[in-house]
Amino acid sequence: MVKVVDKHIPLKERRINSRSEEWINDDILTEMHCREHLFKKATQSNDGHAWNLYRASRNRVTKKIREEKHAFVEEAISQAENKDMWDKLRQFLPSKKTNTNCTFLKDNNVIFKDTKDIAECFNNYFCNIGHELGKHFDDTLPTVEE
Repeated sequence: MVKVVDKHIPLKERRINSRSEEWINDDILTEMHCREHLFKKATQSNDGHAWNLYRASRNRVTKKIREEKHAFVEEAISQAENKDMWDKLRQFLPSKKTNTNCTFLKDNNVIFKDTKDIAECFNNYFCNIGHELGKHFDDTLPTVEE
C-alpha cells in the first residue's frame, strides 16, 4: 500500500525562506524566486544559455542583498543612539567567540601538547618552508646574491 501511495502521490520537498533579515525587501524576494526558477531550469536542461541566465540572476541577487544590507547598516548608524546602534550592529557581528587555541599538533608522527612545543613546530615549519620549496625549482634561476 505504501509503495502505491509513494508512486502516485510522491512527497515533494519545499524550502521555506524566512524573512528574518530586515534588509530583505519584496524586490529582493522576487529576484530570489526568479533565481531559483532559473536554477531549476538550468539543472533540468543542462543548457549553457540557461546556466548563464542563472548566474546573471544569482549575481544580481547577491549585489542587491549587499546594497540593501549596506544601506540598512548606514541607516542604523545614522539614526540610532549609541546603545541602540550597537544593538542593531550586534546582529552583524559573530555571536560567539571561536576558540583559536591549538591544543595539540602532530608533526612527523609525533604529537605535541605543550604550547611551547607547538609554537616551536610552527616556527620550524615557517623558517624552513622557503628552503624546502626552493629545492623543487631549477638551480639556473638567478638568486638574490647574484
